[in-house]
Amino acid sequence: MQLLSERQPGSLIIFAHFAVLLRRSERFWFIQGLAEQILRIAEALVPYEWKSWLAWPTEQIRGTTTTTTTTTTTTTTTTTTPLDSAA
Repeated sequence: MQLLSERQPGSLIIFAHFAVLLRRSERFWFIQGLAEQILRIAEALVPYEWKSWLAWPTEQIRGTTTTTTTTTTTTTTTTTTPLDSAA
């Protein structure tokens, strides 16, 4: 609880993952909406560099996927060998 009160990104991300369990227990009236509140708080307080760790909890709680932009460079190398003319 101390790390959450200090707004440590790692603890907020773990708390968001815990919220998935709460989301799956919303058949109890006193838990309804709590997962969404926790996720909103985590999204507001987690720095941009850590946001990708919230993708899975967001997908599980809201049923939507978040996109993280990454750039991938692919290099293709083609090797040709001369045909053997001795045959």
